[in-house]
Formats: sequence, structure tokens, C-alpha cells
Amino acid sequence: MEKHYSRNHFHSKTAFLVEHLKKLFELCIEFAFPTQCVACKIYKQGFICNECRASLENITPESFISRKPSKDWEIEDTLKSMTYLEKVYYFYYYNHVIHSLITEIKYEGRKQLIKYVIDLILQSKEFQNINFADIQLITFVPLHKDKAASRGFNHSQLLAQELSRRLNIPCIDILEKHRSTKNQADLDRQKRLTNLENAFSINPNLTKDLDVNSILIIDDICSTGATLNECAKTIKKFYPNTKIYGLCLARGKPN
Repeated sequence: MEKHYSRNHFHSKTAFLVEHLKKLFELCIEFAFPTQCVACKIYKQGFICNECRASLENITPESFISRKPSKDWEIEDTLKSMTYLEKVYYFYYYNHVIHSLITEIKYEGRKQLIKYVIDLILQSKEFQNINFADIQLITFVPLHKDKAASRGFNHSQLLAQELSRRLNIPCIDILEKHRSTKNQADLDRQKRLTNLENAFSINPNLTKDLDVNSILIIDDICSTGATLNECAKTIKKFYPNTKIYGLCLARGKPN
């Protein structure tokens, strides 16, 4: 029997082939022209060499609040009132390699590393076990306009846009940061929890009738989770029935 294929079938096959040809080309370039590892600074193949890549420790599913092992990243029922988030996903323990990678993007402007960060996330076994079928929109932690102007870009936005492209889930600007705050990394845990209070607001260009049941917020690193939680709180004020999830590359080890 003669088979008939739809235009979408051929389109998906072509896109798959093009993506793999691009990766093959990039590997050939890396082999011919070694790059400097962002962590150890030795010239080898890849933005992170095999030795530094091997130092990354994977995180298994845990409760975002208690840091205890958890099935499917679920938060304990007794702790759900402490957050506006349903779950938060993160895949590696924060170490010198992750620090170097994010620093190169944020402060050296190496935006080409964005795709590598998303590759690390997608290659994680735990990421591959997550069902994103119910996620309808992707958004990101916004920067204050002054910081965005001085840096020239928002790396969390670039991460969200790249993940959006890979997962084929729309990415839109839902939030804006209307109040400048101190850098979270410079504060102790207690001050981090309050530093961002009421710093975010809904993008004024966003329509009130945004009809989605679930949103995924993207950031680079999760420490206390205060940033993601404040973003989720802001969204919930306008869309109280929407489920909010968070996703980051890494998080520090629990004390």
C-alpha cells in the first residue's frame, strides 16, 4: 500500500536533519579550532572541557522548600502555603564550573554560551523525566531597565527564548522589574528573602485576558528561591488560577 505523508511530516524530518547537521558542523569546528574552557581556561574541545564537565553533580528530584527527596519535585502539602510555586526544577549543584559559565554570559557578554546552558539542561536525566505537556507559556525573571541597559541583554530572557524554541512552547514577557534592588548574590539568606519584595509588576502591554493554566518561569541559578517566588506571587495577583513552575540550571547544596 502506498504511503502518503503530510507536509508537517516532511517539515519535522527536515528540521531534525538540519539540527543534527548543525551539531556535526559545530563539532568539526571545535575539533579544528579548540576553544578555551570557561572553567579551567585550558584550550580544549568544547566550552567546558570533559574534565570540568565531569565535575558537575546531578540533582535528583527534591522538594523546593525542604530540600528533601521528593517524587516528581513535589512540595510537601504542609509546606505549600510557603510558596506561590507548584514546583521548581534544577539539575546540577552549583560549583565553580557553573559559576564560570554564568559569569562569562552575564559579564563578558558571551551570549553564544546560552545554547550550551540549555544543552546541559536538556541532557540532564531528570529533565528528560519531566512532562512539560501541560506548560502553556514560558517566561523569565526580568531585569530592571537600568541593569538591562548597562548589560545590553537579559540572560534569563535568552535562556527562556532558547528553551522555548527547543520545547516549542511560546515565550512572552509577562513581568517587568520596576524597582532596582541589591544583587541577591551579595546578601545573606534572610536579606535575600525580603530584598525583592514588590519589585516586580505585570508587563503593562500584557492583556488581562491571558488565558493559560500553567506558566514556567526561567532563571539561571536558584539559591533561596526568593526571586522565582516573588515573580510567581506577582503573576498570581492577576492570574490566581494559573499554576506557576520554576526552572533553573543549578542550585547550591543544602546545608
